[in-house]
Amino acid sequence: AYNNQGYVDPAQPYDQNNIVFETLFTNKYQKVSWYRSMAMYPLIGKALNIMSDEAVCPDPLGNVAMFDIEEPFKSKFSATEFAALKMEFDYIIDCVIGKENIWDYYYKWLVDAELFWEICLNDAGDKVVGINTLAPYAMIVIYDKDSDNINGYIQNINYFNQQQDKTSEVRKFLPNQIAYARY
Repeated sequence: AYNNQGYVDPAQPYDQNNIVFETLFTNKYQKVSWYRSMAMYPLIGKALNIMSDEAVCPDPLGNVAMFDIEEPFKSKFSATEFAALKMEFDYIIDCVIGKENIWDYYYKWLVDAELFWEICLNDAGDKVVGINTLAPYAMIVIYDKDSDNINGYIQNINYFNQQQDKTSEVRKFLPNQIAYARY
């Protein structure tokens, strides 16, 4: 319920229909769990499906994503560089992620509000051969304190879901090891 100043009273976060619109979370695991439980409500689930269908809609050639660069930035690349970037993009979509998986990843991103992919390279370290989806509730993004630049990522399953089994270790990632999307 809102108090006289228009703020939600944390002790009474429900509206008159007993729906919680604003709540405080003790950790990221609780927040992601809340988002996932909301996605199971029929009306919200239907809206998420419609949004995913609209965003991931194949064109007549079956493409679900296309590579392009806006005009002010396109001039900074030669035609050869642009073609190489487009070829790498098409490889990632077709071979690494898979066109058939993009709808599911987009849906997960809508529900969880974040998406973390560990980028898996070949033995030589010069080609992306796969991605490993990481649990968003176990990831921390480390930002530079003076800018919005990302300095790295930390994964700690035990910290966020507060399990008693502390056998898994904390993993640290460099910025180029993770593909990260948030909204």
